[in-house]
Amino acid sequence: MCSGSSKWVNFDYGDVASLRCQGSTLYVYGAAGAVDVWRLDGWSCYYSCNYYYSHFVVLPGYYAWLGSPVTVDPSNPTPIEVELVRVSGGPTPPEPGSAAFDQAETIGAFELDPGESADVAVRPDAFGRRDDLLISVISGTVDVTLSGQTQTLHSGQQALLDVAPNIPKYEQTITFGVVANRTFGDAPFTLSASASSGLPVTFALAGPTSACLLSGAVVTITGAGSCSVVASQLGNDDFEAADSVSRLINISRASQSITFGTFGPRYFGDDLTVAATTSSGLAVSFAASGACTATGTTVHLSSVGTCTLTASQNGNANFLAASPEQRSFPVWYAWSGVLQPVNADGSSVFKQGSTIPLKFRLTGASAAVTDLAAIVTLAFVPNGVIGTDVEAPSAAATDSGNTFRYDPISGQYMFNMSSKNLTPGTWAVTINLLDGANHVVRISLKK
Repeated sequence: MCSGSSKWVNFDYGDVASLRCQGSTLYVYGAAGAVDVWRLDGWSCYYSCNYYYSHFVVLPGYYAWLGSPVTVDPSNPTPIEVELVRVSGGPTPPEPGSAAFDQAETIGAFELDPGESADVAVRPDAFGRRDDLLISVISGTVDVTLSGQTQTLHSGQQALLDVAPNIPKYEQTITFGVVANRTFGDAPFTLSASASSGLPVTFALAGPTSACLLSGAVVTITGAGSCSVVASQLGNDDFEAADSVSRLINISRASQSITFGTFGPRYFGDDLTVAATTSSGLAVSFAASGACTATGTTVHLSSVGTCTLTASQNGNANFLAASPEQRSFPVWYAWSGVLQPVNADGSSVFKQGSTIPLKFRLTGASAAVTDLAAIVTLAFVPNGVIGTDVEAPSAAATDSGNTFRYDPISGQYMFNMSSKNLTPGTWAVTINLLDGANHVVRISLKK
């Protein structure tokens, strides 16, 4: 067919045709078999006319419209055998005798006489791209010229020719699924993406970020926020670069919890140091209410009653605020316990009708309190006298009511209790310091 025409001239095996296109390019297509084409390149006439031809071998399914001249070394009189092999998938030709070489598609072979040349050409495949053409020299020496560059091949050598460099490469696409959102503190994870070409995909961060680090395909979470990862495949001799695919990874702040121990009763006026920890490792702050105040980690017990401490951690860029933890405990007056002549173990026995001196002292920081209105109450305990230690009678006058009085000389609180109206037996004496704690001691009365 001539360029610009839609008419093809067909001929059968063994036919010979002389074709010419006026002012246009002639295309020869090997529809079902190899075609030898001799192109008239010029002539000279003196006594006789000499004609100069170029010889093309058009193989089945190929056009003779772009070629690579293959010329036999005229100094070698031996006919040259040349084999043409279609090779896909890379710029490196397979070694003769290798499995890849044996599996390559041989698309033609021909011989050249010394000084003879032939143009060989291939057309695009069904995808609109070229395959490379592997020329193997079976015997002899061949000069192969491509794009003005000539290389000499000897027997047993081969060359891989890009015979149609202007024909587009394969296109390829990247498959890169959505990346699940993460939480700060999650373990490193590996990205996965593939290219339709089978070529490896590389990953890169789209821009500066403090949320993650990328090493190869492994993502390490370094903070809450987000990071964008780009999957790329730059192509090679056979494939165009793929359009990159980006995926956004959202990284949430992590939760945290507070560990805060419990407290038993503490005493008015004391200072204590408190401590708590968080699962995040962040510092805990403390607040106090009720019978105490807090400064940093120091808690001052400013009154009797109930002290409530709240441990808090408000979070930061990577951690959510922790749920506050509260601890409450009683604050009492520190005291000496009941003083002599009453035994604290309940073994004291007094004569019924005598005066029983009840005494105690506030201790520690509580000793500064001199106006405490402590009271005493009594309760009979059945089952008779349980005391064993008979106490000497007191000559002190009894006190009325049930409120202790403070003696500044001894620094004691005192109450002289009359047993005149008490029946013999055992009595539970409760000393109430009005701080929420009741202190009980037992005494026995005998006639």
